[in-house]
Amino acid sequence: MEFPLAQISVRGFKSFYEAEAELRPMNVMIGANSAGKSNFVSLFPFIEAAVGDRLHEHVLQGGGPDTFCHYGLKNTPRFSLRFTFRSAPLSDPSAAGGYCSYDSVYAATHANTLIEVDKAFSARTDMAGHGASESPGACPRGIERAIRDFLGRMGVYQFHDTSATARVRGMAYVHDNGRLRPDGQNLAAFLYYLRERHPGNYRSIIETVRQTFPHFDDFDVSPLRLNADQVTLNWRERDRDVLFGPQHLSDGLLRFIALCALLLQPPREMPPLMVIDEPELGLHPYATRILASLMQKASCHCQVIAATQSVTLVNEFGPEDIMVVDRLAGLSTLKRPDPAKLHDWLEEYTLGELWEKNVLGGRPAP
Repeated sequence: MEFPLAQISVRGFKSFYEAEAELRPMNVMIGANSAGKSNFVSLFPFIEAAVGDRLHEHVLQGGGPDTFCHYGLKNTPRFSLRFTFRSAPLSDPSAAGGYCSYDSVYAATHANTLIEVDKAFSARTDMAGHGASESPGACPRGIERAIRDFLGRMGVYQFHDTSATARVRGMAYVHDNGRLRPDGQNLAAFLYYLRERHPGNYRSIIETVRQTFPHFDDFDVSPLRLNADQVTLNWRERDRDVLFGPQHLSDGLLRFIALCALLLQPPREMPPLMVIDEPELGLHPYATRILASLMQKASCHCQVIAATQSVTLVNEFGPEDIMVVDRLAGLSTLKRPDPAKLHDWLEEYTLGELWEKNVLGGRPAP
């Protein structure tokens, strides 16, 4: 994490009228249903599409510009985003280093889409913008390229669809293995790549899957004999000469396998930021605790944001990792709990229990 994302500022995007989020290596986002967690998660594929010249397609697929503007175009004709990066590791807050930002403004067009009407790269001494130059183009070209590279390589993952017709259960193109797809559709190809090029990481995935499914032996993800361009997520149990297909994997186990592949891949191949939406879905509490450990290890190599409703998952982290999303009077807010104020509480209760008791916030509010 040589160039980590330190803060995101949002004005007029979906349920966020004006909000700021300080980001750390590990970020566990909690909040009530419809508080704004999904809206915050959707910010990342939006900006990834914007820097990748796919904004028009993304806006149309998302329901048009009215969907992205705070309470619609009539209320918010344009919105702005600021992504601020720190030039020193987030793991060392005392390290010297300044900040650089990418600011962008979006407005609707008569063609029923959004365009970027203004953008600027700036450098300064702190996140608040006080100190060094803030004029457009103040960042060196190398830093501007690094920011664009970061925003273009972020990964947003949602392994929710594990139905009988889900793409993750189907055949995958064997060469589609550069990175795990957001819905895991190329999971078989990605596992095949790891087996052939990174056997140590592959074995770690196998061993971790066995922790939740002791009868599991190994995957059989070699290219098909009758179609070498395709691969299927086949697998075997221990001590049984039977080949099982992806249709024999339970929903929870299939999601867990995808999460293991994502979080146990070689660190140098990880995206700079992983955003995972409700990773605990369908998992046994024991598997959820293993998942938390995998997320913590991955956060040593890339930043991780996870939106969750799981008390079990929250219990595995510290208050410094938590980001609370609340919605008051129709406006979503983002805040970090103060670890010092929770110290005495945590001597008697777990972090998840404090969430349930509404000490952290993140509960439904009128």
